[in-house]
This record gives sequence, structure tokens and C-alpha cells, in this order.
Amino acid sequence: MRNQHYGRRRLANMDMTPDETHYERPADALPNHDDIIDICDGIQLYMQTWEVRHLVVWFVIEQLHSPTPADDPITVARIDCCWGMVHEHRYNRAGDDVLDHRKICDIPLDAEPDFVNTAYTDALKYAIDLSKSNLEWWRRS
Repeated sequence: MRNQHYGRRRLANMDMTPDETHYERPADALPNHDDIIDICDGIQLYMQTWEVRHLVVWFVIEQLHSPTPADDPITVARIDCCWGMVHEHRYNRAGDDVLDHRKICDIPLDAEPDFVNTAYTDALKYAIDLSKSNLEWWRRS
């Protein structure tokens, strides 16, 4: 079957703007110090945040596991807020992301800092609640 569009050229409309826009880290956000919470049994949560007026406006929460104190930590799960949403990742033993951006909630394009700060607090609680089950899943993977 012959391609009907063969030889035709399509001109791009340069006046178009992208259909999708999403929340981005504010330009005036400052990196806060990194924090680590020891949960138990070699489970740690590593948090990296950026703030505006002492409110978290961008964040990454990684669940780390060290099988023994001498081992380097392995990322088991992660929650972050890129692409205009708070979403999670879960990694298997091979390091593959098996959830790949499973959405927790959207962040509105015009979100105020307190919205993202609350989303961070909720995500941290969620990460703590899931830390043991994430580790059990990772061990079986």
C-alpha cells in the first residue's frame, strides 16, 4: 500500500504553545539542608527540599536500605514532585522502576507554597507508613 503522505511536507505552526504546562520549582526556591530519618532495620528516609519563606516548594524523599552497616545504601522507593504532580517510584533489586511515576496528587500550575508544603508533609507520612512494606516487597523482587 502506498503512503498517501509521501512527498508532502507539513509546516509547523510556530505560533502554537505547548498544550501542557505544569508546576515547576520556583526560581527563588533555596535548597534546604538534606535530612535523614532512621526508621528501623536499616531503613532510612533521605529528604531533600527547596524552600520559599520556610515552606517546602519542591522535594524528593528516598527510602534507602543498607543490608549491613558496611553496605552502600540502596534506593528502594522514592516520592518526588516533578512533572506537576507528587508521585512515587518503587525499585526492584535490579534497580528497575516498577511504578514509574504513580501519581499521588496533582500540583496546580499556580500552587501556593503552602499547598506544596502540605503535600510534602503528607508524602513524608506516606513514605514512613509504607517503608516496611516497600522493603519487604524489594526483598522479594
